[in-house]
Amino acid sequence: MQAENGNHDRIAGAAGFADTIFFKKAYKETLAMVHEACNYIDGPGRRACNAMEETDSLYYTAETLRLTTRLTQLMAWMFVQRAVQNGEMTPEEAAKEQHRLGARHTCLSSSEPPEGVLPASLEDLLERSERLYRRVARLDDLLAENGRAA
Repeated sequence: MQAENGNHDRIAGAAGFADTIFFKKAYKETLAMVHEACNYIDGPGRRACNAMEETDSLYYTAETLRLTTRLTQLMAWMFVQRAVQNGEMTPEEAAKEQHRLGARHTCLSSSEPPEGVLPASLEDLLERSERLYRRVARLDDLLAENGRAA
C-alpha cells in the first residue's frame, strides 16, 4: 500500500507542476522571450542581416532558426504541462517521447559562428534562450522519470 501511495503522490506532483511558481515564472519568461525574439527578428535583426556579408548572413539565419526552434519547443512543452494540469493529459502521457522537450541536438548544438559576426542583441537572446532551454530540459527529464515510475 505504501508503494501505491508513493506513486500516487508522484503523479499528483507531476500533475500539479504547472501550478507551481517555478512553472509560472518559466512560462512568462518563455512567452516574453517569444515576443522579444519576434520583434527583434522582424525589426532590427532584419536590418542587421540585410547589411551583412553573405557568409555572415548565413550564420545569422542559422542562429535565428536555432532561437526560434528553442522557443517553439519550450512553448510546446509548456502547453503539455498545462494540459496535464487541466486534466487533458495524464503525466504518463506527457512523459512519452513525442510530448517531451524536443530538438535537443539542434537547440543545444555547440556550433557557433565566429566571434563578432552576430549582433549583440541576437547573441543575448541566444544565450538567454539556451539557459532557459537547459533549465526546462532538466525539468522535463525529472517529470518524465516520475511519469514512467507511476
